[in-house]
Amino acid sequence: MSVIPNVTVLPQATVQDTFPDVLNEVHNGTIIAEDIWLSCYKSGEPSVHGKVGTGLHAVDRGTVELSGRDGVQFERVQDFKYRARCETLGVDTQMLLPVQSYADPVRSETKLPHQISAFDVSSDTSLLASAFSDGTLTVQHLRAIATSGSPYPPRQQYILEPVASARLHLSTIAAVQLLPGPSPILASAGADFRLHVTPLPSPVSPTTSAIQPSTTLTGHTRALTSLIVLDQTVSGSGTVTLASGGKDGTLRLWDVSTASQLSVLGTHGLKIPTSLAVSAADPHVVWTALSDGGAQAFDARSRTSTHIVEPDALGCGPLASIATCDDGALLLGGGRGVVGVYDPRAGQMRARWTRGGAAPVEAVAALPGGHALLGGEDGLPYMASLDDNIPRLEAELVFGDVEGVRCARVKGDEIWLAGDGGVIRRYAP
Repeated sequence: MSVIPNVTVLPQATVQDTFPDVLNEVHNGTIIAEDIWLSCYKSGEPSVHGKVGTGLHAVDRGTVELSGRDGVQFERVQDFKYRARCETLGVDTQMLLPVQSYADPVRSETKLPHQISAFDVSSDTSLLASAFSDGTLTVQHLRAIATSGSPYPPRQQYILEPVASARLHLSTIAAVQLLPGPSPILASAGADFRLHVTPLPSPVSPTTSAIQPSTTLTGHTRALTSLIVLDQTVSGSGTVTLASGGKDGTLRLWDVSTASQLSVLGTHGLKIPTSLAVSAADPHVVWTALSDGGAQAFDARSRTSTHIVEPDALGCGPLASIATCDDGALLLGGGRGVVGVYDPRAGQMRARWTRGGAAPVEAVAALPGGHALLGGEDGLPYMASLDDNIPRLEAELVFGDVEGVRCARVKGDEIWLAGDGGVIRRYAP
């Protein structure tokens, strides 16, 4: 067995999530000055809690001067990008603000927010489908990002009325996928054992339309956990094929056009497939993250298992999420806070790291250039670089106030995150 690399402990930095509003008010002259807080942490070392003073520059009155103290430094890079430093803990990282945030007028109520359990964005980022823990699904059309007129824009949250809405499932929706095709169609997988295929209204109606599934696919005997779209040649007919994972320990393949189940594949030891990802090296290969901490690959054409990785070879604990990197490596999010990168071709782990907590890493995505996006129950999403297989903190994504991150999407150069606060945040790093 190959040697598993030691777990690297990365630092983390958190900043007052309302600081853009403070800077905007100082810039506009609404307030003269105000401190914002910036805290840095590293497991096993004393944390640093500093303050950053704000006020207009003495000469350039169009610039807000940032003055860090108590061991921290903070500076503006551009409208939605800042940099935080803490020499004591080795922190030197970007702090990325969302360029836009989208909220449902009812389900994002701060006193009783509805957890977004899954979402998807169309390839042209004009259509947003959000799924909630009560089984409700909403569809919204998005506006183009407006150019900010201020160098210190306040937080921007848009309340968008749904153009379509319905309670499609009896319980939590685990995953949603907007399907490729001439008209918008949505696939959703729920804890009610069902997989629905639902046409969406087109053109957009000025009022909220009720939607209902055109097809319900059944076969799973336990709650569904995951859903992905496969290459259209998998079924042999050129139609859309779906792969779903469930707590019954199976991976199932579905032909959307015929509403039929193509295959049932049992996981190793019938362990729960918690997350699915299509291989970057072969679009017909599906990788599954398993609840026992292992991983398994299936070929959707031959409908066989092609690769089993035992938990001891990964060392990340029970897996909560999985993504594939451009070079074929697997990015693994552990259920106890450990993240790893595994190379299936070499049969070994490249790196493991943690931020010190035990919160499950439920949202992972591979970014171009060997970077990783991670988010979890602690509500502190971040980006890590992996140059020479050495994990380093690259950027913190300013999220909400104690909101767990449950799902992530990468569309082009943009990052989209959602979770417990019922708000979807859009970043442009």
